[in-house]
Amino acid sequence: MFFKKALIFVLVAIFIFFGTVAGAGTVAGVENTRVVLLYYFNYRMLLQEFPFEPEKAVFPVYRQIPESTTLIRDTIELLIMIRDTIELLIRGELTEEEEELGFITEFPHPGFRLVDLDLTEDGTLILEFTEIFGFTTGGSARILVMREQIEKTACQFAAVKRVEYFPESLFQP
Repeated sequence: MFFKKALIFVLVAIFIFFGTVAGAGTVAGVENTRVVLLYYFNYRMLLQEFPFEPEKAVFPVYRQIPESTTLIRDTIELLIMIRDTIELLIRGELTEEEEELGFITEFPHPGFRLVDLDLTEDGTLILEFTEIFGFTTGGSARILVMREQIEKTACQFAAVKRVEYFPESLFQP
């Protein structure tokens, strides 16, 4: 347990100190950016876990995305930020450094995309994805990791308390 916490601390320090965060600085002429977390599976961390609990091997990588010039004040702007973050996650664009640190992802898949999203008053984020047989279903460990990546990424936003998927058959073992 100590090793895991120490490794996470070291990874964060490396990203901050050396600027290895993909897209560090401004984003293509956009001055205002926001750092978001994208959660990916890290097989090296999984090796530290006994018994096997794949959801505990999902850790953040950091990205900067353009932010509106105004503060996020209403649901529409928040939904845009969440959508952009989820779409960035499912593109699965890991850097070479992140791959060397053990990060891997099931994303992207050419037909898998976010179709729509909605945030209810009680904090339930409803995500609608394209359903792809054999990709959005499968073994329980794989599906659990995919769900964890999406849910941890979405729940970094304070307004999101839980995540539901549509169609309901998505991410079922």
